Amino acid sequence: DTARREASLAGEPLNLPPREYALLEYLALKRGEIVTRTEIEQHIYDERAEPMSNVVDSAICNLRKKIDPPERPSLIQTRRGMGYVLEAPTS
Repeated sequence: DTARREASLAGEPLNLPPREYALLEYLALKRGEIVTRTEIEQHIYDERAEPMSNVVDSAICNLRKKIDPPERPSLIQTRRGMGYVLEAPTS
């Protein structure tokens, strides 16, 4: 629900902090497209912030813990050397 800035999974609220919500919203808007770390940094951090090198990886990891079903492939796929993509697993 972008108007309320709330997300749910299987009817259960996800209780995402603002940056994790912004990350999920951005990946959902770009669903199926590869999004680079630079694009993610520009989207979830303001121009005054100087994010450290692993903040995107950390944000992705935290979000995966909240949205991925146990023992199933991640909804956020890593494309090595390119970035991340939100899509349903193919297997």
